[in-house]
Amino acid sequence: MAQGDSGQEPPPSGTAPEVPKVAEESNCAGLPLELFDSDRSIAEDILKVFQDKSVAGSGHSLTTGQVLEKLAVNIASHHNDLFKSLLKQMCVLTKSQTKNSPGYWTLRKDFWPRR
Repeated sequence: MAQGDSGQEPPPSGTAPEVPKVAEESNCAGLPLELFDSDRSIAEDILKVFQDKSVAGSGHSLTTGQVLEKLAVNIASHHNDLFKSLLKQMCVLTKSQTKNSPGYWTLRKDFWPRR
């Protein structure tokens, strides 16, 4: 075997990487397919929470506090920057006009579930 060869045949040229189930069931056109498994897991967790109408409602929105409560608490500290980056790629933050009201994160329409 060649150095670094895992013993598995490489996928045929032009073959797309395997797409996770959550990505197949939703419209994930903007989700990078080249993420590591642990990184992809964070992206999938974001999708699952924002696509769950019992959590995020029909508008697929959460307050910043809800994002911290439902998602960020499960993120290892060394993945905080990745989590923030994925959240910003997948959602839009609408800041409140008033100082004491929370901002809202809304899942980008590209990631909304297909009807």
